[in-house]
Amino acid sequence: HRADHTPLAPLLEKLRRATRERRRVTLVYRSRNQLKPLQRDLDPYALIHRWGWWYVIGYCHLREAVRTFRVDRIVELTLLDRTFEMPADFDIQEYLAAETQAQPRVHVRMRFAPEAALRALDNRAFWDTVEEQPDGSVVVTFVVPDLEWAAWTALGYGPHAVVLEPEELRRLVSERASAIVAQYAST
Repeated sequence: HRADHTPLAPLLEKLRRATRERRRVTLVYRSRNQLKPLQRDLDPYALIHRWGWWYVIGYCHLREAVRTFRVDRIVELTLLDRTFEMPADFDIQEYLAAETQAQPRVHVRMRFAPEAALRALDNRAFWDTVEEQPDGSVVVTFVVPDLEWAAWTALGYGPHAVVLEPEELRRLVSERASAIVAQYAST
Protein backbone atom coordinates (compact mmCIF):
# COMPACT_ATOMS: atom_id res chain seq x y z
CA HIS A 1 0.00 0.00 0.00
CA ARG A 2 1.46 3.31 -1.09
CA ALA A 3 -1.27 5.47 0.38
CA ASP A 4 -3.69 5.51 3.28
CA HIS A 5 -7.00 4.32 1.85
CA THR A 6 -9.05 5.14 4.97
CA PRO A 7 -10.49 8.35 3.44
CA LEU A 8 -11.69 6.27 0.48
CA ALA A 9 -13.77 3.92 2.63
CA PRO A 10 -17.13 5.60 1.89
CA LEU A 11 -16.46 5.62 -1.87
CA LEU A 12 -15.22 2.04 -1.84
CA GLU A 13 -18.28 0.90 0.09
CA LYS A 14 -20.64 2.57 -2.40
CA LEU A 15 -18.71 1.10 -5.31
CA ARG A 16 -18.72 -2.38 -3.75
CA ARG A 17 -22.47 -2.13 -3.33
CA ALA A 18 -22.92 -0.87 -6.90
CA THR A 19 -20.85 -3.73 -8.36
CA ARG A 20 -22.64 -6.31 -6.22
CA GLU A 21 -26.13 -4.99 -7.02
CA ARG A 22 -25.25 -4.07 -10.64
CA ARG A 23 -26.34 -0.47 -10.11
CA ARG A 24 -25.24 2.44 -12.25
CA VAL A 25 -23.42 5.32 -10.57
CA THR A 26 -22.91 8.95 -11.46
CA LEU A 27 -19.46 10.19 -10.65
CA VAL A 28 -17.59 13.43 -10.88
CA TYR A 29 -14.07 12.45 -11.87
CA ARG A 30 -10.82 14.38 -12.09
CA SER A 31 -8.46 12.63 -14.47
CA ARG A 32 -4.71 13.05 -14.25
CA ASN A 33 -4.32 15.58 -17.04
CA GLN A 34 -7.61 17.38 -16.60
CA LEU A 35 -8.02 20.32 -14.23
CA LYS A 36 -11.81 20.42 -14.35
CA PRO A 37 -13.63 17.26 -13.19
CA LEU A 38 -16.21 15.73 -15.54
CA GLN A 39 -19.49 14.13 -14.60
CA ARG A 40 -20.19 10.74 -16.14
CA ASP A 41 -22.42 7.72 -15.65
CA LEU A 42 -20.69 4.40 -15.08
CA ASP A 43 -21.82 0.79 -14.91
CA PRO A 44 -19.21 -0.51 -12.43
CA TYR A 45 -18.10 -4.06 -13.26
CA ALA A 46 -15.25 -4.56 -10.76
CA LEU A 47 -13.06 -2.99 -8.10
CA ILE A 48 -9.36 -3.83 -8.16
CA HIS A 49 -6.26 -2.85 -6.23
CA ARG A 50 -2.96 -2.50 -8.07
CA TRP A 51 0.04 -0.20 -8.21
CA GLY A 52 -0.89 0.82 -4.67
CA TRP A 53 -4.25 2.32 -5.71
CA TRP A 54 -7.90 1.29 -5.89
CA TYR A 55 -9.56 1.34 -9.33
CA VAL A 56 -13.11 0.81 -10.57
CA ILE A 57 -13.59 -0.72 -14.01
CA GLY A 58 -16.83 -0.38 -15.89
CA TYR A 59 -18.73 0.91 -18.86
CA CYS A 60 -18.42 4.70 -19.14
CA HIS A 61 -21.50 6.15 -20.84
CA LEU A 62 -19.68 9.42 -21.62
CA ARG A 63 -16.91 7.65 -23.59
CA GLU A 64 -19.11 4.71 -24.62
CA ALA A 65 -16.42 2.21 -23.70
CA VAL A 66 -15.10 0.16 -20.80
CA ARG A 67 -12.73 2.36 -18.82
CA THR A 68 -10.68 2.28 -15.64
CA PHE A 69 -10.95 5.02 -13.00
CA ARG A 70 -8.73 5.60 -9.98
CA VAL A 71 -11.02 5.79 -6.95
CA ASP A 72 -9.08 8.56 -5.18
CA ARG A 73 -9.77 10.84 -8.17
CA ILE A 74 -13.53 10.52 -7.75
CA VAL A 75 -14.72 13.86 -6.38
CA GLU A 76 -18.35 12.84 -5.94
CA LEU A 77 -20.27 9.58 -6.31
CA THR A 78 -24.02 8.92 -6.42
CA LEU A 79 -25.51 5.44 -6.44
CA LEU A 80 -28.45 5.35 -8.87
CA ASP A 81 -31.54 3.14 -8.85
CA ARG A 82 -30.95 2.16 -12.48
CA THR A 83 -29.50 -1.33 -12.88
CA PHE A 84 -27.39 -2.79 -15.69
CA GLU A 85 -26.39 -6.16 -17.07
CA MET A 86 -22.69 -6.84 -17.41
CA PRO A 87 -21.88 -8.14 -20.90
CA ALA A 88 -21.67 -11.95 -20.86
CA ASP A 89 -18.39 -11.82 -22.77
CA PHE A 90 -16.66 -9.41 -20.35
CA ASP A 91 -13.73 -11.12 -18.64
CA ILE A 92 -11.97 -9.01 -16.00
CA GLN A 93 -8.73 -11.02 -16.26
CA GLU A 94 -8.58 -10.55 -20.04
CA TYR A 95 -9.38 -6.86 -19.69
CA LEU A 96 -6.63 -6.33 -17.12
CA ALA A 97 -4.09 -8.27 -19.18
CA ALA A 98 -4.91 -6.26 -22.31
CA GLU A 99 -4.89 -2.97 -20.40
CA THR A 100 -1.54 -3.76 -18.81
CA GLN A 101 -0.01 -4.66 -22.17
CA ALA A 102 -1.38 -1.49 -23.78
CA GLN A 103 -0.02 0.81 -21.07
CA PRO A 104 3.36 2.41 -21.54
CA ARG A 105 5.80 0.92 -19.10
CA VAL A 106 9.08 2.21 -17.77
CA HIS A 107 11.57 -0.36 -16.52
CA VAL A 108 13.74 1.21 -13.83
CA ARG A 109 17.00 0.06 -12.29
CA MET A 110 18.07 1.95 -9.15
CA ARG A 111 20.96 1.61 -6.69
CA PHE A 112 20.68 2.28 -2.96
CA ALA A 113 23.92 3.29 -1.23
CA PRO A 114 25.16 0.95 1.52
CA GLU A 115 23.93 3.31 4.28
CA ALA A 116 20.43 3.22 2.72
CA ALA A 117 20.36 -0.48 1.80
CA LEU A 118 17.96 -1.25 4.64
CA ARG A 119 15.39 1.16 3.12
CA ALA A 120 15.41 -0.88 -0.07
CA LEU A 121 15.34 -4.20 1.77
CA ASP A 122 12.47 -3.08 4.03
CA ASN A 123 10.38 -2.18 0.97
CA ARG A 124 10.73 -5.38 -1.03
CA ALA A 125 7.06 -5.27 -2.03
CA PHE A 126 7.82 -2.22 -4.21
CA TRP A 127 10.52 -3.93 -6.25
CA ASP A 128 10.45 -6.59 -8.94
CA THR A 129 14.02 -7.66 -8.13
CA VAL A 130 16.41 -6.93 -5.27
CA GLU A 131 20.14 -7.62 -5.62
CA GLU A 132 22.42 -7.16 -2.63
CA GLN A 133 25.88 -6.06 -3.81
CA PRO A 134 29.29 -6.99 -2.31
CA ASP A 135 29.88 -3.34 -1.25
CA GLY A 136 26.66 -3.36 0.82
CA SER A 137 24.58 -1.43 -1.68
CA VAL A 138 21.34 -2.78 -3.12
CA VAL A 139 20.22 -2.65 -6.74
CA VAL A 140 16.47 -2.84 -7.35
CA THR A 141 14.30 -2.99 -10.45
CA PHE A 142 10.68 -2.00 -10.84
CA VAL A 143 8.19 -1.13 -13.54
CA VAL A 144 5.91 1.91 -13.49
CA PRO A 145 3.44 3.37 -15.97
CA ASP A 146 5.41 6.50 -16.90
CA LEU A 147 8.59 8.53 -16.39
CA GLU A 148 6.92 11.01 -14.03
CA TRP A 149 5.91 8.21 -11.68
CA ALA A 150 9.42 6.80 -11.86
CA ALA A 151 10.98 10.22 -11.18
CA TRP A 152 8.87 10.84 -8.08
CA THR A 153 9.70 7.36 -6.80
CA ALA A 154 13.42 8.01 -7.25
CA LEU A 155 13.26 11.53 -5.79
CA GLY A 156 11.44 10.18 -2.75
CA TYR A 157 14.66 8.48 -1.68
CA GLY A 158 16.72 11.67 -2.03
CA PRO A 159 20.48 11.21 -2.19
CA HIS A 160 20.25 7.62 -0.91
CA ALA A 161 19.28 6.17 -4.29
CA VAL A 162 20.62 6.69 -7.81
CA VAL A 163 18.78 5.80 -11.00
CA LEU A 164 21.00 3.56 -13.10
CA GLU A 165 18.64 3.28 -16.05
CA PRO A 166 16.90 4.31 -18.21
CA GLU A 167 18.96 7.33 -19.23
CA GLU A 168 15.90 9.52 -19.90
CA LEU A 169 14.82 8.95 -16.30
CA ARG A 170 18.27 9.96 -15.04
CA ARG A 171 17.90 13.23 -16.98
CA LEU A 172 14.37 13.82 -15.67
CA VAL A 173 15.40 13.21 -12.05
CA SER A 174 18.33 15.60 -12.51
CA GLU A 175 16.01 18.28 -13.94
CA ARG A 176 13.51 17.86 -11.11
CA ALA A 177 16.25 17.93 -8.46
CA SER A 178 17.73 21.10 -9.99
CA ALA A 179 14.29 22.73 -9.98
CA ILE A 180 13.87 21.83 -6.31
CA VAL A 181 17.28 23.29 -5.44
CA ALA A 182 16.46 26.49 -7.36
CA GLN A 183 13.12 26.80 -5.59
CA TYR A 184 14.74 26.66 -2.16
CA ALA A 185 17.78 28.75 -3.14
CA SER A 186 15.53 31.69 -4.04
CA THR A 187 13.76 31.82 -0.67
